[in-house]
Amino acid sequence: MVDFAIVLHPDDGLTSALPLTGRYIDGGVQSFNHTRYGPLTNKPIVVSIETKPEGESLREAEVRLAVWVAAHFTRLRGLLDESMVETTDLPWLPLLIAQGPQWYFLFASRSAAGTTDIWTKIEFGNASTRLGVFKIVSVLPLLFEWSETQYRPWFAKHAPVKV
Repeated sequence: MVDFAIVLHPDDGLTSALPLTGRYIDGGVQSFNHTRYGPLTNKPIVVSIETKPEGESLREAEVRLAVWVAAHFTRLRGLLDESMVETTDLPWLPLLIAQGPQWYFLFASRSAAGTTDIWTKIEFGNASTRLGVFKIVSVLPLLFEWSETQYRPWFAKHAPVKV
């Protein structure tokens, strides 16, 4: 499990769609996501955020995110209507790592062959400086906007129940 996530807040369509998906994860839990964590079952995850203390392995954070996002893509594929599985491209997913004061942006995609690819690692802010904090605070609203303008429409179009 990652430490934080940016999620879609449920609207009427999402709220009504979850019980109708008929798609369960381990333990018989209905969830839009690949986790049984209660507060996230009805809020689709958009951006996953992994944190590590300064000095700990950045590679460990990357591996954890890779495993997490691979499960996320598998869940998204499982939510698709069976007739759409072969023809629907999954969206790319933004990922963040906060290691001590440094913040990194990555994104993941799922290939047609089913492999998960993690792309780039850009340091976009450092919370130990005023300018770095400003950069971090400037990027987060862009991710919120992308979540609403790009991911929500994709999710609404491709969820098994039109939301």
